[in-house]
Amino acid sequence: MATTLFRCCACIALLGLSACGMQPIEEGGPADTKPFAKFTNTATPSREKLALSYAEQGRYADALVQWKILYTLHPGNTHYETRIRQTEDRIDGLATQHQRAGIAALGKADYPVARHELLAALALDPTRIDLLNYLRRIEYERLWNIQSAKLEKLKISEDRKATNAGEQERSYFELGSLMFREGEYNGAIREIQKYLNSYPSDTQAKKLISDAYAKLAAQQRQQGLLRNALDNVEQAKRFNNDNVPTNNKAEQELRYALADEYYEKGVRAQRNDLKLAIEMFNKALEYNPLHAKARTKLADALRMQKRLDEIGK
Repeated sequence: MATTLFRCCACIALLGLSACGMQPIEEGGPADTKPFAKFTNTATPSREKLALSYAEQGRYADALVQWKILYTLHPGNTHYETRIRQTEDRIDGLATQHQRAGIAALGKADYPVARHELLAALALDPTRIDLLNYLRRIEYERLWNIQSAKLEKLKISEDRKATNAGEQERSYFELGSLMFREGEYNGAIREIQKYLNSYPSDTQAKKLISDAYAKLAAQQRQQGLLRNALDNVEQAKRFNNDNVPTNNKAEQELRYALADEYYEKGVRAQRNDLKLAIEMFNKALEYNPLHAKARTKLADALRMQKRLDEIGK
């Protein structure tokens, strides 16, 4: 618990209340502690009642503040020390109980109950910051369920018998557009491709599917899936006849990254497997023919392989 905070509260309370109950000390004269002692003896019973009242209401954090203040007013008082320890134990026990209930509800996908229990645990013990991760997950699931309901509604509409020519195809485009906006790029590509099967010249649909491939490629690049990302960048270029500079740049960067990746694999393989090293260096040059290091290493590996072949004869 935040002991420093409670001590500060106690000090503030003492300063404020002592200002009301104590007489000013004359300059040069000794401090008269009787008024303070009188105030302390008067305030203690009411503060004890307040602490007990808070505990009865289940407001244990507030009760703990009062016991901490009382202990500050009466240092070494074992009764208040015991009350503090008991209240802290009670807070810890209840917070743990709410936390377990919240995690259990989350496992059952009962998000309202999970959220309520986890917030109750945090209200009792704000130091349990790891619970914020569970609350973020609940919020993500809540938003996803909202979007899933929208998608399901569109799918139901899509499955209905078309009342006029082109209505079903149009539903593919609308569903794909919605999925694109929600970041579901694989689904967007699938639905828009269905639409393009019937309307292959639709420039708006081609632009949308190209953007979906580009977004998917960016995601895969962040995940380290460079080969998949390059395939999708190439697909993005295939559907967009405008030769978008960003796609060209992304393709070049991915090719260079893949070349470096295969080059490093070749360097590692060269110690134990020359044939594999040669294959990796060739792959690196396939993605970047100007990769000077790969070209040099390939030449070295080929020479070494030739010598080994000659020795083997």
